[in-house]
Amino acid sequence: MTPSATATTLEPPKRSTEMVPPAEAVPPAGPTAIELLEREPTVRRIHPAQDMVDGVLWYGRPVEGGLVMINSARQVLRVDQLPAGLALRHADPGPSSVSREAALRWATGGESGSVGRTLDALDQYLTRHAVLPEPRTALWVSAWSVATWCYRAFRVFPYLSIRSAEKRCGKSRLLGLLARVAFNASPVTAHPTEAQLFRTAARTGGVQLFDEVETLRDDRERFDALIAVLNVGFERGGVVTRLERRDGRLVEEPYEVYAPRVLAGIAGLKDTLEDRALPVLMMRKRRAEPVARLGRATEEEAAALRDACALACLTRMAEIARHYEAAPALLEAQGIDDRAVDLWSPLVAVAMTADGEDGSAGLVGAREAAVAAGGASTGGRTGQMLAVARELASHRDADAEGGPTAWRLEALEAVRAERGERLAPAELVAALAGRPGWEGVKTARKLAMVLGPMGIFRRQVREGERRRWCYVLDAERLEELRERYGAGA
Repeated sequence: MTPSATATTLEPPKRSTEMVPPAEAVPPAGPTAIELLEREPTVRRIHPAQDMVDGVLWYGRPVEGGLVMINSARQVLRVDQLPAGLALRHADPGPSSVSREAALRWATGGESGSVGRTLDALDQYLTRHAVLPEPRTALWVSAWSVATWCYRAFRVFPYLSIRSAEKRCGKSRLLGLLARVAFNASPVTAHPTEAQLFRTAARTGGVQLFDEVETLRDDRERFDALIAVLNVGFERGGVVTRLERRDGRLVEEPYEVYAPRVLAGIAGLKDTLEDRALPVLMMRKRRAEPVARLGRATEEEAAALRDACALACLTRMAEIARHYEAAPALLEAQGIDDRAVDLWSPLVAVAMTADGEDGSAGLVGAREAAVAAGGASTGGRTGQMLAVARELASHRDADAEGGPTAWRLEALEAVRAERGERLAPAELVAALAGRPGWEGVKTARKLAMVLGPMGIFRRQVREGERRRWCYVLDAERLEELRERYGAGA
């Protein structure tokens, strides 16, 4: 066969052995990662109702559908006039207890306020309208009321726990009196919902007042939800997160729940709440103890007191903040625990500021601290406040003496004396059965859950030729725990 054309073989092209230089990397647009890290936060968001920024106290007041901000630097600004770097968390704090008249008197009239005169006026207002346990109660509750007007300057703000042995002891009356003078106070509520607690705090930033708190225990699920909010709401930055629907999907929404609160009822609060509250123990009045009737004069007096509180805090914010830094040293000298120091520091700061205005004793200093350390009063309102803090803290310590850990330690020491210091888990469970504090501990696993937080753990010990797992009830360890948790009931 004769081919019609010459066949050609196609060969693949030869691969070049030369290195092709990579394309030049194009630097990313914008700042580098290091530059981003080095930048300061550009915007700080403040609460529109009340906040403290760089030593300046701010109040927000709605006017004609908008919002104006008044501060302790005697400025009144629209929201769009805020200093660079500041912005509001939201623009709807609701009605403000800062009156238009007080704002104008402060910003344009050059009027100043007095913490001392305001404390005295609040003291008279409370004493005249309610029967309080003792005269000093009116002083420190008045200081608490003033401090609500600048509470965001403090790291921790105490709840008030108003309790009584029975009904008709004046708890609701005291709640109503505080609602009239505290900052942005909510109406007194008997059956709050969890949403009320976190939504109202995030929006209005004001004092929340709850009555008949003992009835909340009837609904366990609701009670636990409320406690979860209250347990974090006494400290600045306390936040709860809830799922909210946004654009058709669920997203996590944080709510700041830091706010002053008053809880009134017959029964005591849950232990964790008692540790965050200052107690006001009310008693039924005697026939010979007169109290003023609530009426129009009361409302007028309360309105004047609200203005006095606002002007006092705007005028003396720098002094209150400075004394707040100094207050813990005076309180620690009273020998009270760290939590009590946190709770009382805002109130002591207010008292110290009042004493500083009129030259009374009680200003912070080496001599006052030394006197306080010796157990004597520093004098003035501050001295009275320190004395009350010391007494109420001693009551807290006495209550702790009968706490569950103290009871359990007492039982452990009794078992050690009866059965020796080494017991297997099953032996210890049997030995503790029926003793105070151990009623629900019926298994080795439950025993471990109770003893673990106390630092007592099962371990292997040698007995002759064998080893076994047991708990060692060491006398020194039990004594150390006694010092920490107190004696038994």
